Amino acid sequence: RIVHAVTEGLGDVTTTASRYFYGEGADAMVWELGVAVKWDTGNTDLNLGSGARDYTLIGGGFKRLGAWSLGSSITYTFVGVPAGADYKDVWGASFDASYRLGDAWRTGGSLALEQSSVPGAQAPRSLSAFVSYRLHRIARLQVSANHGLSNASPAWGAGASLIFSY
Repeated sequence: RIVHAVTEGLGDVTTTASRYFYGEGADAMVWELGVAVKWDTGNTDLNLGSGARDYTLIGGGFKRLGAWSLGSSITYTFVGVPAGADYKDVWGASFDASYRLGDAWRTGGSLALEQSSVPGAQAPRSLSAFVSYRLHRIARLQVSANHGLSNASPAWGAGASLIFSY
């Protein structure tokens, strides 16, 4: 008999700050440099978090092609190591596409690949999809869902982000 354990609840919360560098013209490359902090807010007893804080450096770019935007990013994460764990820092990459649906709406998806932070373990892989709506000139609400493509990724997840652009 096979029993599947289901764990539900709020996991770790992430805060990201990025700076975009825009080229000349609407079709120029846009470059991004940023940092993300994964706060250790998830319940470690339910495996919803590691119990340690991670710091990630982000570098990437995207190009607008009419209503489409295509991009990619590279990340390096300084993995927080809980007492007694054997984790290592990891590289990651994402490949992204989005489509503008009028002035306010945008939808898109992403494939994320990352090294395993646990030596010898399977590497995390996931697909994400999102829909975002511009609330104001500087504010956007985004709802997303993801699906894990490996045993090292959550089977599924969902979230909401409030994005401010200055």
